[in-house]
Amino acid sequence: VSTQSTRTQRKTSLDKPPQRKVSLTGKVDPPGNDPQKNTLTVLEIITEFIESGDLNEALEGIKKRIEIDGAEFVKRSLIFGIEHKAYERELISQLLSSAYSIFQSEMGQGFILVLNRLPDLLLDVPDAIDVLGKFIARAVVDEILPPVFFTTNIGNDKGLMALTLASELYERERKRLEHIWGPGDLSSVSRLRKEVNSLLIEYLENKDLNDATQAVNSLNARSFNSQVIRQCLTLALERNNPASREDIINLIVSFHKSGVVHPYDVRHGFELTWRKINDIKLDVPNALEMLKELTTKAIQLNLLPNDFNYNKS
Repeated sequence: VSTQSTRTQRKTSLDKPPQRKVSLTGKVDPPGNDPQKNTLTVLEIITEFIESGDLNEALEGIKKRIEIDGAEFVKRSLIFGIEHKAYERELISQLLSSAYSIFQSEMGQGFILVLNRLPDLLLDVPDAIDVLGKFIARAVVDEILPPVFFTTNIGNDKGLMALTLASELYERERKRLEHIWGPGDLSSVSRLRKEVNSLLIEYLENKDLNDATQAVNSLNARSFNSQVIRQCLTLALERNNPASREDIINLIVSFHKSGVVHPYDVRHGFELTWRKINDIKLDVPNALEMLKELTTKAIQLNLLPNDFNYNKS
């Protein structure tokens, strides 16, 4: 399929009115579909994607859950981006662009839902108009919204301001919209992993807790913190010696005490490591015993709750 025909297909499908409720399999959603459960499912997919950066995994997760409403998915994704920073916003833009093939007819409706909610969003996020305007402009550049979307009739002045801003950005700064989120959008998951790995190796050499803690804080990507903990634990297992395990536990304690990571990040980081333990064992045969030791130590230091059950991770 040519690039031109793909663009035409995208614009045509977005001009159609939303078609709901239809599942991803083309069947009408079953009666009794629980909206609250639907929302939790959507948030779970978004959160896991932001933590891992794995687009293919996120798209597979969407396709497997036929109860997901496309407009709701787009709305929740945008609100998540509005409430976070450049790193998360870039990933949300990528997620929406990739999910277009699944939610073609509902993409525009999802943006409209957020435009209608702007007055409420502004109470918690003062720059919500600016952020949503950038999301819209970026979506038009990515060809998941048609340029005519700028003329959408919205029943509140805040939404109209966001549309006007988006239109102006598109007309004036089209070339830079691919990097609309500034330097933060360059912090790809692969780049963050490399940076974390470098700072951890440096820490194990110089044992400077303050320097390593500050380095993680300066990444300005809080949604990646569970992965930071996972990388800490994986490196401790790969080093395969008591001194490195002790140093890594001390570092996680420093992260926790300073507030750089939250209790959820620590717990989820351990859960992620336990899920990969069979893979790690291929290179480090005694990894299971070492991870049990690290988990027990973390519980003793109140880094993990007493009821943490790694068998279910």
